[in-house]
Amino acid sequence: MSVLVIGEGALAGRACRQLTSEGHSVTHLGKAGDRELSAALDGGVSAVAVLLHDDTSAIRYVLAVEHLRPGMRIYVALFDRTAAEQLRSVVPDVTIISPADAALPTLLGAVMGPDVVAVGPALVNSHRAERSALTRSDGFLRVGPFSVPDHIRRAGFIGRLQGQFRPHDGNSAILLTGLIGMAAIIVLDTVLLMTFKDKPFLEAALDAVAVLSTVGPAPQSTNAWYQVFAIIAMLAAIIFLAVFTAGMVEHLLSGRYIGLFGRRAMPRSGHVIVVGLGQVGFRLCQELQHLGLAVVGLERSEHCPNLPIARAADIPVFIGDGGMRRTMKKLRVDRSL
Repeated sequence: MSVLVIGEGALAGRACRQLTSEGHSVTHLGKAGDRELSAALDGGVSAVAVLLHDDTSAIRYVLAVEHLRPGMRIYVALFDRTAAEQLRSVVPDVTIISPADAALPTLLGAVMGPDVVAVGPALVNSHRAERSALTRSDGFLRVGPFSVPDHIRRAGFIGRLQGQFRPHDGNSAILLTGLIGMAAIIVLDTVLLMTFKDKPFLEAALDAVAVLSTVGPAPQSTNAWYQVFAIIAMLAAIIFLAVFTAGMVEHLLSGRYIGLFGRRAMPRSGHVIVVGLGQVGFRLCQELQHLGLAVVGLERSEHCPNLPIARAADIPVFIGDGGMRRTMKKLRVDRSL
């Protein structure tokens, strides 16, 4: 069989070597223009493999091949699943291979344990297990149903719980300090008004919040100790309010890829650190999160196109360089799985 391989990366090179070793005739093109592509297709090609890292260029080549040779068998590597579905509706004879789907089972297996080679979809005849796995035992490889070990899920749950209201950087610490300080002043002032001035809870809380937000006067009192407390509390409230405002502004401008609480809070232990938030890294984060594991992504570039998608999927992402010891220390690599 004669195969035309289009691509310049390592994947295209390995595909050419593998096809040649199996006895197929291979024609390799890098960045081919319309004339080069048309000339290559006129040479009795039986199938075309488009192996590029750019989905846009790959789709363009597929459409060009379909236009020049309708009905030609085409194999293409695409990362984006939405683009893949749209391409299938336009080119019926195309076979789409996702590099992310190909790498995902092996990466999941490495997370689950040293004896787990790969983790994939559940077997057809297995109704209880959520996944199937290729495991290594006594020198043999076995395929069977697989469930995530309870201790891994438990460690992830504890790690996520420990990450709630735990600042991961200076900006988060400023925000949390201001919030806790204002809340402490309100609670203390409310308790004092209820205890020593016999005010109902709602009235005492209203007075405390009104004073803190500077929309109401402080309760009049002849007690010297309360006047001293009011002076200290109002001065402290000014400071805490300024600190909270600065932290909130910085948090809103930072992209909010890690939250202070909720699912986007950065786990502190029992988690998996995924370095790189490309198509493979993002899919791995999604699968780990779906399996109940705690996960945090690490991305160097703030302009990564998957950052907004990860935020919408409640995946915490830390912006930093994975090659720096300081960055990995912040991510608690010593307490990860």
